[in-house]
Amino acid sequence: MTWSKEQHQEDPENKGVTPDAHPFFESSLLTDLAALPPGVIEIQDKYGVIYEASFVETSDVAEISAIVQRNFDEAPSYLNLTTEAREKYKAANTPEGILETSSDPDNVASLVVRDKDGQVVGYRVVRKGILRNDWRGFSAGSEVAEGKRMHIARGFDGRGLGTALLRLSEEIARDKGYEVMVVNASGDSYHFFIRAGYEVIAHEDNPILAAKGVKANRTYLGRQLTEDSR
Repeated sequence: MTWSKEQHQEDPENKGVTPDAHPFFESSLLTDLAALPPGVIEIQDKYGVIYEASFVETSDVAEISAIVQRNFDEAPSYLNLTTEAREKYKAANTPEGILETSSDPDNVASLVVRDKDGQVVGYRVVRKGILRNDWRGFSAGSEVAEGKRMHIARGFDGRGLGTALLRLSEEIARDKGYEVMVVNASGDSYHFFIRAGYEVIAHEDNPILAAKGVKANRTYLGRQLTEDSR
């Protein structure tokens, strides 16, 4: 993956703004990330097709929400969800929900991916988290990067784009000083993360949904982000 030299320019239609004007750069974490090479991050799928990744902007949230809503209805990773759990997840991923998630001050990175035509085809959020179990010499309570959301648009899955986006988010987390990335997975996403080098830490219920009386099983996985684990 490479960082392009292209800068975001102010746009009267709010399609892109400079970091100083960007509503999500108010948090210290995202301000620090802005100090990395600016502009668009180029990633490619396994066929060599180039995509452009950048920080989520307000104008992206409707397109991101549409992708996420469709995935909860159709993607294999979510077919095992109960109807109630599915509706809870969808309700949390309206455009307003995407905006709230992407602008959380504890975010390490909030990324959107576009194809060559400018269509939004991917979404990834990584947030500051705490390791819930002792694992690989890291003690429970250690600060880790936690993957909160990752979605690839239907029709773009199976191309390795999800893996490229995952690796980008790991690189950003590693550059921010995190040694471990953890994720919560269910269904086919479990196999995706296992193939990507993640290891099972624990099997558990989704605590947020469990508190609401909704059962949703998932697996807590981790990957060490040090040089020897790449």
